[in-house]
Amino acid sequence: MFLYIMDTYQTDSSQNTTDDEDEIIGYYEANKTSISMQKKDYYKKNRTKILKKVKCECGRFITKNQLLRHKRSKIHQQYENFLKDCDKKLDNSINFD
Repeated sequence: MFLYIMDTYQTDSSQNTTDDEDEIIGYYEANKTSISMQKKDYYKKNRTKILKKVKCECGRFITKNQLLRHKRSKIHQQYENFLKDCDKKLDNSINFD
């Protein structure tokens, strides 16, 4: 009985597309070459803006579109953990009595 329910659920979820999604996919496939040309032209015109580097608070230089990915990286996480540890040590060592 449980397997039957799972099979029904899987087939229902795989066919869970709307008409809007089908229209979008159809439009993309019909205009694939013109869309790719538009994307290439946009990249050529805005290459410097796309590849502009920004400085993260950990000191690394990363392109702006990769900044969120960098913040999830091990290097950035280690930097944040280091800052937290330093703050804890400072809070414990300072007494105003």
